[in-house]
Amino acid sequence: MNKISILLLFLILPLGATEFRTTGLILRVVDGDTFHARLRDGRKLKIRLLGVDTPESYTTRYGYKEYLGKQASSFVRNILNKRNVVFHFQTRRNQRIQSGRYGRALAFITINGRDLGEILLQKGYASVYRKIRSARHSRYVLLEQHAKHQQLGIWNHALSRKYYRNLYQKSGDDRLILWFWKNDRRYLSNLLKQKGN
Repeated sequence: MNKISILLLFLILPLGATEFRTTGLILRVVDGDTFHARLRDGRKLKIRLLGVDTPESYTTRYGYKEYLGKQASSFVRNILNKRNVVFHFQTRRNQRIQSGRYGRALAFITINGRDLGEILLQKGYASVYRKIRSARHSRYVLLEQHAKHQQLGIWNHALSRKYYRNLYQKSGDDRLILWFWKNDRRYLSNLLKQKGN
């Protein structure tokens, strides 16, 4: 199969996606966007919240915990853990539930009639996941823009810079350099000057 055929296949497959709704119980909140659940039919799944991305609360991805990662996870744990919710799974034409690159089932989650992704975006505990557009992408982007404008949660640049500067001063972890490059170049410039001396 040539590259063009693979690209066309990749572009066509999402068009056949549909939604499968069911209820289930959240057994465990892993972090702000990943959960273990038991569906109404008894199946147990690891689920990734669709359309948003919360800060990392574990060091496994970047080598450090991201700003507000623990708080976002705690917030989600408080509203979801051991509660019944509605899952809106994305499915393919063959009715198989779509999964992401780590094998987690992809779903929107509704609790008490409210969209969890919207709640997280409104509080500034998540950003819109942009690698793959979800069916709720446009609405999510508007909520994210509002949170950015209000400097809520992860969008409070003064507090996030303070968090990462303190983290670097305590750990000296050079993996934070990329964060400074993207978000705090003045501090990075000072760091590089100090290292040069």
